[in-house]
Amino acid sequence: MKLIFTCPETHNVFESDAFRIIGDEGVRVDPSGERFWEAQVELMAPCPLCGRTHVSAARDLACPFRGSAV
Repeated sequence: MKLIFTCPETHNVFESDAFRIIGDEGVRVDPSGERFWEAQVELMAPCPLCGRTHVSAARDLACPFRGSAV
């Protein structure tokens, strides 16, 4: 499965299936009642836009099931 990432350097989006989940603490509920996944997603390959490796909060990634942001 590919996830949709936003490069923090270029602010452009890209898809990648080269990632791993770190710090998975499960699904949480914020004060407004919205559910989110408390985890970090680390790219396992360099970003195709800037060449660096990024770690993102899972809740900051676009949902791949709602349509692509790419």
